[in-house]
Amino acid sequence: MNKRIFLKTFLFSLLILVLAACGGKDSKDGSSSSKSSDEVYEINFNVSASPTSTFVKDIVEPWVEYVKEKSDGRIEIHVYTNAALGSLATAYEDIQNRVYELGMVSPGRHPETELFPLTIGDLPFALTSPKVANEVLSKFIDEFMNEEGSFGKGTPLTIYATDAWNLYSKEPVETVADVKGKNISDSVPERLELLKQWGASPVNLANTELYEGLERGTVDEVMYTSVGAQGFNFHEVAKYMTKLNVGGTLQLLLINSEFLNELPEDLKTMFIEDFGPKFGELGVESYTKRAEEAIQQFEEQVKDKGGKVIEPSEEAMKEFKAPAKKIAEAWVKKANDKGYDGEAMLKFYNEALAEAGVESPFK
Repeated sequence: MNKRIFLKTFLFSLLILVLAACGGKDSKDGSSSSKSSDEVYEINFNVSASPTSTFVKDIVEPWVEYVKEKSDGRIEIHVYTNAALGSLATAYEDIQNRVYELGMVSPGRHPETELFPLTIGDLPFALTSPKVANEVLSKFIDEFMNEEGSFGKGTPLTIYATDAWNLYSKEPVETVADVKGKNISDSVPERLELLKQWGASPVNLANTELYEGLERGTVDEVMYTSVGAQGFNFHEVAKYMTKLNVGGTLQLLLINSEFLNELPEDLKTMFIEDFGPKFGELGVESYTKRAEEAIQQFEEQVKDKGGKVIEPSEEAMKEFKAPAKKIAEAWVKKANDKGYDGEAMLKFYNEALAEAGVESPFK
């Protein structure tokens, strides 16, 4: 009898231990929230700038660290420099097709897409600083591009502009007469039209081809930002910079919507409400700070070769700016032809510029 009681007690105790072990295992393995919170989401981020450029050092690298820290390591961003995954010319389509998940898009390079309304920011001599661009174009997006599909299969995280574009050349340029008949590189329709109005011959080169273009004489002059010019060492192939402040290049940080929607809700919210605005903040801060530094640095670098930075006279600048209104009117017509209300868009844009303290060059 005692042996039976002992055996039953032993078997009962063993059963309890087995069930307890199974229950503990189920609890541990079945916790989806634990697994989810530990999962790492990898993002490929394509940029056209070089790994040593100010854009990468001041903006991209600090932002990648910020995202990693704020997400507790759940977001891992792989940065590809020198347009390793695709050029700026294909950036919008590449993000749409998920060639990479995240990238910088210049709307002016994609005027036949949903991004056309943002090409209003390429109208010359309006966006006087990265901060103004961020303020004005954020309002513009909220007003005219807030519906689903306004960015195709992409989601905008922030928008701002680089420092203003200036003219780099081998020969001094002080007036519009000095650019007539010259081959000058630019990359967006509105500025290409500006070059035509000046009597120059526009040449559309990728930014990675500009140095070689100047070096080999494919182009006589190049329109580019001062900060960007330092990144590409233009001082080695151009002795002069003419300070025109035509306006900056729009920088739209775009993420593939499908990828964004695959993220847990908390990470998705972070990208929209925190990570995107932070990137814009770093961009505005960097380009604002670095612009004058870059111009001064260029002047030092070319001084021994007899080069310099040229600031056109007030009368010369009036002549450089003269085509702006005509170009804006042509933009309105293009907008109307595409089914937008071009007049309403330009009116809103002018009002937003005024609110930002900028006198519109289109009136």
